[in-house]
Amino acid sequence: MPTVESGRIISDPQELDRLASTLLQMFAEGRDEAEVERWLQINIPDEIQRYLITINAITTALNNILPQMDAAGKLETEDLDLIEKWQAEARQRLDEINAYLGQEH
Repeated sequence: MPTVESGRIISDPQELDRLASTLLQMFAEGRDEAEVERWLQINIPDEIQRYLITINAITTALNNILPQMDAAGKLETEDLDLIEKWQAEARQRLDEINAYLGQEH
């Protein structure tokens, strides 16, 4: 399925795999957010960039907040409701990415 990289169409599955692997590696290495954002702007279509950034922000927030709240015994029903809301938003964004990727471009 074709996508855009710096104004050109990519239809080679190996190239798409390379882009996905590079992005995952950047997140795993804890690269600077600005560096990842620059890479996304060059390599990934705008529609997907927005969703990836949102999902990363939600994941980061959950990873930072939950252990602290749990250790302090402060996870309340309202907190769990908020967590469920964030998870639902992340699932929605993933569904939107999958729908976008399923379209012919």
